[in-house]
Amino acid sequence: MSQQQPSHAIQAKVASEAAQNFVDNFYETLNRGKSPAQYYVSSSTKLTAVGGLTPDISVNGRVCNGGGGEGGSVVAEYEKLLAAQGTPVHYEIHSFDAQPLNPNYVIGLTPAEQQQPVSTTRERDVAERLSFAVQVSGALKLGKGEDVTDKDFNEAFVLVPHWESQGRSAARNARRYLVVSQNFRSF
Repeated sequence: MSQQQPSHAIQAKVASEAAQNFVDNFYETLNRGKSPAQYYVSSSTKLTAVGGLTPDISVNGRVCNGGGGEGGSVVAEYEKLLAAQGTPVHYEIHSFDAQPLNPNYVIGLTPAEQQQPVSTTRERDVAERLSFAVQVSGALKLGKGEDVTDKDFNEAFVLVPHWESQGRSAARNARRYLVVSQNFRSF
């Protein structure tokens, strides 16, 4: 028996609110020069070990592959690209858009967990299984003073539920959604 899907309005509201939280926090992390590793599926045992996921990151057409099999991680390679930009760096967000993708995302869940019913009307329950896309546009400012270089950028993400952030034993500050795919372009 298939489960009823949440309404499009609830999915859109959940995706929009989650995207706002993600955009605010992710770019603040980058602006402070901190590691963004906590935002990626590689920080989740259930998504990596059970689901077999690794982040898919592309920067200006260059695919991050973790150092070509040299034991490096995809996120570590992305962090090296961020460091190569120099400092200071400031991402100024002009707009973002969120679109629900899958209201019943189950990768990383055990078969028993996948079968557990989820309310389709309570936003909190819908949020537990919703994956969504986020499109961000803005300006990237590199350097300071008269040496500032401005570049426009466009970035697309796919975020999925972070299973370890749910339930009674969830870590307090765990991200509710994690990046599984990221495509950054500056021009």
